[in-house]
Amino acid sequence: MHRPGEGFHRDGNERRAGVLGRTCSCCRTGAAAPRRQVATWYRGQHFVYPALGENAKPLHPLLAWWAVLYALSMLARYEPCAWQKRIDIDGSKESAAIEHLLGAALDFLPALIRDTVNKVS
Repeated sequence: MHRPGEGFHRDGNERRAGVLGRTCSCCRTGAAAPRRQVATWYRGQHFVYPALGENAKPLHPLLAWWAVLYALSMLARYEPCAWQKRIDIDGSKESAAIEHLLGAALDFLPALIRDTVNKVS
């Protein structure tokens, strides 16, 4: 008998102990449940991203980048004084993090966009 959380059925549902501790039919027959892909390939490694809301699939790295850059662009466009304070290298604690984030976006996004377009086309 298996414990809850110990693998998945062929239909993708989590395995759970049945009534009176019995196992389900696919577990009794020894049928191997397929592995679910939980990690997303990104920057030469596998990373695990959270699923948001009721979506069962994890957040794609391109969508995560889009959300972060969109939020920063809204700050820069609609709150220019606040943006200026945050990117002031001498007066803001956030400036180094923002600079690093934007540099990383320039380094990683072109390849991520290319790989994503190639994957869906």
